[in-house]
Amino acid sequence: FDLRPTPRAQLFGAPAGPVARTLATDDGLALGFDAAGRLASVALDGAEMLPANDTPLVGLLVRDVAADSPPVVAEGEVREVERGLLATMSAPGLDLDVRALYAAMGDHISVNVTVENRREDDRAITLYFALPFPGGQATWWDSIVATRPATGNVTLGAFDSISAGANGRHSVLPYGCIAADEALGLAIPMDYPILHRIAACPVTGQLFLAVDLALTEATAKFPNRASCYFTVYRCDPRWGLRSAAERYFRIFPELFEKRMPDDGGWVAWGNLADVPNFEQLGFLYHWGPAGADAVAFDDAHGVYSFMYSDSARFFADLGRFDERPTPEQARDAMRRLLEADDPREVLLSARASATGRQRYEGLEAGMGREAAVAFVRDQIAAVRRSAALDGAGNIQVGYLVNREDWGGTDWWTGRAFCNIDPDIPGGYGQFLFDRILHPAVESHREAGAELDGFGLDNYFSNARTLDFDREHLAACDFPATFATGDFRPVVTGDTIMYEWTAELKRRLEAEGKWLMANTCGQPFCFAQHLLDMNGLEWNLERAGPLLR
Repeated sequence: FDLRPTPRAQLFGAPAGPVARTLATDDGLALGFDAAGRLASVALDGAEMLPANDTPLVGLLVRDVAADSPPVVAEGEVREVERGLLATMSAPGLDLDVRALYAAMGDHISVNVTVENRREDDRAITLYFALPFPGGQATWWDSIVATRPATGNVTLGAFDSISAGANGRHSVLPYGCIAADEALGLAIPMDYPILHRIAACPVTGQLFLAVDLALTEATAKFPNRASCYFTVYRCDPRWGLRSAAERYFRIFPELFEKRMPDDGGWVAWGNLADVPNFEQLGFLYHWGPAGADAVAFDDAHGVYSFMYSDSARFFADLGRFDERPTPEQARDAMRRLLEADDPREVLLSARASATGRQRYEGLEAGMGREAAVAFVRDQIAAVRRSAALDGAGNIQVGYLVNREDWGGTDWWTGRAFCNIDPDIPGGYGQFLFDRILHPAVESHREAGAELDGFGLDNYFSNARTLDFDREHLAACDFPATFATGDFRPVVTGDTIMYEWTAELKRRLEAEGKWLMANTCGQPFCFAQHLLDMNGLEWNLERAGPLLR
């Protein structure tokens, strides 16, 4: 169960009591709850799906991962409220409170759940919601074209990997279903990033959602508690995951809104004035135009111009190495700049052809030495506040490159991954807004050119990176998760990017501008709806269908 060897007895228990409250959709799905708030009935068109005997655990379950507890059924009381049913419960023996608001919404049932820790120490918790398989020969869909028989002693799921959560796996889709004679689906909204799995356990006949949650005082906006949201709905068994997807699009139409009025091709760099037949080539979205003249040409010819930005990473020269630097060497080289008394001296000590040095020399040429030095000092201070730390407390330097045109094949550059959550005081996220992106728009405007938005590069690169910096947890708007190895609370790179990108999108929308990203291998399902265009530089055959 959930990729963990689990004694069968832990997944079965005494059946719930008689149904005391019921919620039903307009298309024949009904959930019934006993007086203790336990899920007691799952019916389709009046036909009960829960077996009368040997009933698997269903409804809300909680597991203490650090203590290696079994899944525990939440129970307490349920009452009717204006919006549906409110279950106020606890997880016996785990010192956890659970509140769940259920509401019937026509074609689905929405569930809002909050879990709260009653202990003082940090907790690593998995919250489950489980449903029974429909009767008949069951099928699991990994995608809309790939299926597997839902049989055997396995956990079925469309997973990617990350070194966080109960088992280092998370779902790549926000929805999933199991189908037999009938079909049921579970889904989460894409605008609320959590570490989740939608999966099936054939040997017990359970379709379930699992959410890995860290409960800690460090999440200052919601200390010692976490919330998540999901939906339960009926699918067409003939179409399986295609039906689950179609229903999902109907439930969350705002996440699939087409905002760009025109369709066309993505072209990078340069000035389209130098391409005499660019209109015949279908170029419409210009990524990284070469200065104000190129943007002005785009403005005059109906082409959308996007300033290039590699936002979450701080770029720097690392120096000369005969072979690829080790993580320790890359980190030490980055620290020499970040901890230098005179950053300018370090920047200019690089060879003349080094990209980092040339970028700084461009700053001095554009704003003068005094202003350039002040800019770099402020930037470094923001990076030091926001650097995402690994489990040993070290900054994380990646994307190591030794391009000939960046200084030579023996010259290496690297990028320190930052937590750019805009709520980190004095952090790199706010620095990007105030000192890089906004001034770029203004400088183009002063030169008679109007950028149409921003193009974020390497959007997927650090999605799986974990930030162990405990101080950064205070900025989180969404639930933290925990490291697989030692259960410490962490923030994933994907959630970090979501928080900053959501604020960027809000600012761009206010100015009538657009957002694009290079998402060649985005492993998570979140943030896609924030993008007006989804660029794929490579990996089109594999990533394209999933991102679509």
